[in-house]
Amino acid sequence: MSNLPTLYNSEDAFRDYVPRTQEFMTLGAQAGLRPTAEDKAPAALVVIDMQNDFVRPDGALSVPGSEADLQRLVEFIYNKAEQISAIYCTLDSHYPMQIFYSEWWHNPATGEQPAPFTVITAEDVAQDAWVARQDAEWSQHYVTELAKQGQKQLMIWPKHTMVGTWGQALSSALYEAIAWHSAARQTQPVFVTKGDLPQVERYGAFAPEVEYPGDLRGRADQSLLDELAGYQRTWWAGEAETHCVIASQVQAVEYFASKPQVLEACTS
Repeated sequence: MSNLPTLYNSEDAFRDYVPRTQEFMTLGAQAGLRPTAEDKAPAALVVIDMQNDFVRPDGALSVPGSEADLQRLVEFIYNKAEQISAIYCTLDSHYPMQIFYSEWWHNPATGEQPAPFTVITAEDVAQDAWVARQDAEWSQHYVTELAKQGQKQLMIWPKHTMVGTWGQALSSALYEAIAWHSAARQTQPVFVTKGDLPQVERYGAFAPEVEYPGDLRGRADQSLLDELAGYQRTWWAGEAETHCVIASQVQAVEYFASKPQVLEACTS
């Protein structure tokens, strides 16, 4: 049985518009689905960074294929609504001055800032090829710790998902589906802000790449991990599969009673 609302159009995922929140919540309330409180095997859908800057073709870091991913995800929410007890959405959220932006660094010999997609290594910082304009001691420690982990190096990114901008917002079609589900199942969605601590990168939903002392955002979010571990099943979708989706799964998998199930058709 299809639960697609009458207002939904399959092309909505490919359009940019103001979400019809009230209309979709009204349709959700009329869907006749049982409340999530009655679920005997609760399951969660975790959506990673399905934001305009990653999904829209004119987004700052647009992921190829992401609009089609979005369409399939939205229809998954409608058609599997009775199996989805809760929806969690991460929101990549950044400020103008962060360790992975050009303005944090400069070359003292030339005065230049690193261009987007420049990789800054521990060796670069040790040799003063790149020097942090602020938090210099921590910045050197940070790239050194990344090198010790042997997994990632510090990448300078173009400005993206800036707090308060269009790029930070969820896709309209996805927001409508979440609002519909909330009314249909009488449950509250959960929005998880990540990436807003200037001194660290945070690809995964649950922890930064390097722990930062003195700030709760600088350590693993144990309460969120515990909360998700309480579900008997979790589905995962989002962007980009090579960065934030896989990083979130790696951080979470050891806490889960069941292995997270990636919706392969809903991530690129």
